[in-house]
Amino acid sequence: MRSSNIVSLKGRLLPPKKSILFVNPDFQCSFFLKNQFRKIGWKADVYKQSGYPEKLLYSWDYITEKAVFQDIGIGRLTNRLIFFLKLIVDYKYFLVYGSPEVFIVFQNKDSYTIYRKSSPELAILKLLRKKIISFPTGCLEEVLYRDFVEHENGRVCRNCGYEESVCNDEKNLRSFRLRNKYFDFHIANTPIPSKRVNKEMVRYKSLDLDEYHPHIEIPEQFKMSANQGLFSAMASRYGLNLSIVLRRWFICLYSFSVRFFR
Repeated sequence: MRSSNIVSLKGRLLPPKKSILFVNPDFQCSFFLKNQFRKIGWKADVYKQSGYPEKLLYSWDYITEKAVFQDIGIGRLTNRLIFFLKLIVDYKYFLVYGSPEVFIVFQNKDSYTIYRKSSPELAILKLLRKKIISFPTGCLEEVLYRDFVEHENGRVCRNCGYEESVCNDEKNLRSFRLRNKYFDFHIANTPIPSKRVNKEMVRYKSLDLDEYHPHIEIPEQFKMSANQGLFSAMASRYGLNLSIVLRRWFICLYSFSVRFFR
């Protein structure tokens, strides 16, 4: 009787082996992957932090912190702690999109010395043998500004939509320290070589290897004939007009050259 109670308690405290949480929505991708994981029997959810812009949400099927106590002072700390403990119990894998500074339990973390070189929350996940996977939002989470600004003599950085203050090397160095210290795997978002993290480029992705695999048969309607070029195949299938396409390509190339080589 006692052993069965222990097994029952263990089952409630340990997360399912097939469980994953997508931390911070990667636009529509996190929701697509969540749905596919669920189809093959996984427990899968998307976690939205409170500051995430709702206008960027692809779906409302996500989890977030719930206020059990009044959300001020010690009540807010208790709410965050309860939510963090629930995540520990519910999930084995954590795929973090963007900043590694997630699940901040303590308010005003910058006032705590411990947060300067470490993350108590990530350390707890690591101690409990959770698998933490990093997926960057872009170049600022793969390389430092001082490294990337040398690429193409700085022309790429000058044409970036972000302000230089976003690519703060001091802040990003801390981000790289956390990734290298706590994360188990780094998925590359770009093919840019990195001196800061050992990242892996995912070239083929499938959740159902019985159906989707490198040797899958291509349906006949998607095959080109031996004497048919790529454009003519696309034109016949999608009704593309050659003059319209060429005109749009010319406009795009002209706009790019004016901006890039000014």
